[in-house]
Amino acid sequence: MKNSFFYQNFYFSEYQWYLAIYAIIVILSCAFITIVFKSFYFRRIVQMTKCFFDLKSGKSKNSISNFSAVMTSVATKVGTGNIIGIGYGIFIGGPGIMFWIWIFGIFLVGIAIAEAVLAQIYKQKDVEEKGMYVGGVSYYITNGLSKKFYFLAIIYAIISIFTKGFFIVTANINSIVYTSLFTISGENANLSDFFAPTPWIICLIIGLFIGFFILLKGVKGIINFSSKLAPIFIILYLIFALVIFFSYIQYFPDFFKIVFSSAFNSNGIIKGPLAASVFLIIIIGAQRSIFSNEAGQGSGTHAAASAKIDHPLKQGLAQGFGVLFDTLIFCSLSGFIFTIGLIVNYNGDLSQFANKFSDDTKIISNNSNFAGHTSEYFTWLTLQELFSWQIWGMNVGGIIISLFILYFAINCTLGGILIAEFNVLFLTKNLKNEALRYKIVILYRVIAMLACIFSPIIGRIGSSIFDMSDILVSISFMLNIFIIFLLLRPLLASIKDFLIQLKKNEYNIKKEFNFEPSKLNININYEKNQWKK
Repeated sequence: MKNSFFYQNFYFSEYQWYLAIYAIIVILSCAFITIVFKSFYFRRIVQMTKCFFDLKSGKSKNSISNFSAVMTSVATKVGTGNIIGIGYGIFIGGPGIMFWIWIFGIFLVGIAIAEAVLAQIYKQKDVEEKGMYVGGVSYYITNGLSKKFYFLAIIYAIISIFTKGFFIVTANINSIVYTSLFTISGENANLSDFFAPTPWIICLIIGLFIGFFILLKGVKGIINFSSKLAPIFIILYLIFALVIFFSYIQYFPDFFKIVFSSAFNSNGIIKGPLAASVFLIIIIGAQRSIFSNEAGQGSGTHAAASAKIDHPLKQGLAQGFGVLFDTLIFCSLSGFIFTIGLIVNYNGDLSQFANKFSDDTKIISNNSNFAGHTSEYFTWLTLQELFSWQIWGMNVGGIIISLFILYFAINCTLGGILIAEFNVLFLTKNLKNEALRYKIVILYRVIAMLACIFSPIIGRIGSSIFDMSDILVSISFMLNIFIIFLLLRPLLASIKDFLIQLKKNEYNIKKEFNFEPSKLNININYEKNQWKK
């Protein structure tokens, strides 16, 4: 494999071939869901927007509001993958990946709606979380399908705990560490010294903060924290991105020119036959879209289930709009920043852009000091080009982006811990000894804190552990899609019921809706389901 044309020219490792197959499955799944749902959500974009910004609906003592659930879900998505991940995608595939990020983001909306609706239908209250609603993929497998599928719920829960509650946690903390090192020392950053104190100090401070937070506040505390701070930091990042946008607005036509031209023709950015180059660009775009908005992975289902709402489709539409916001606005602005950085770096000479860009990516990739951290380096390098101002010898752009990554990475880490804890609750829900169950939850929280503190060790193991994480995430996606297909009947029944009521309510989403599963022939394998009248 390592002697193959693709490996030498496209930086494709063995695991990425697996992700290529994963991307193809995503394409087919998106097409199927879009056809089956008849794209009803695109005709209801006004209602989607209103559901997303619904600040009051569903808030009560033992549940969270619709808006809090949506913002928590968005907060777990909007993270390092939307900044560093987009930069890395452009670094290895060129600006053309942005076009495919948009395409996949649009068609993933249907899957995001489907999983959120199922999470709402099959949620249940949990004693350990003081009567708060819990749910997610494992719950709608258990409460929506027969017992012969229960083993799939266990598999999904275990995968989620390892990926979201361990691998993603350490990846986020490492992103903070190495972005900070580049900001402080630039190209002179020494990433190879395992005993350097700075990374350990950063990880210790962040680990203790996260540890005390989750031990004292728990799941509901994470949701409240994310829902209140996420809008503020998202708005601040958008302002930051828009400042860059208007500062370099003269390059705006060039941005679209290079994105669209590079989407169907690598223009020499990737060396090789045209068909093979374009295939790689599509695959990278698909991967970055999937890993940035996380639709289909089941990540947003846990927050979606926690809201008290009068019809599951309201939460589904809100989650769908969240995917559109994440992809078309947040990722687009990040893509603009990195692409404009490249254009400015090459003096706007698009005719020479491709060859220089291709050569530079190989030089950076072959630098042993940057091994495994090229994405953080490329992020720093881009901001270095766009901001010439210095404070205390550090680039202003690097400082600003480091602060954003600090917040978003911590928020994503808390979101990953929330997802993992929901799955720990699922795996222990049949334990009659509540004291033992509580101890298991506390044990997980302590392990999560230690994972943050000892993130440098995980980072030293190499990229293979994160490659495995990506594979596990892709498995969880395919498992979730399989379950969604099995539960299409209740999904379609819920959609039809919602659209009928929406028409009766004169398309006013704020009017009261009514959801009765029994009248729709939806069976819920849980005696105390919240929809019983």
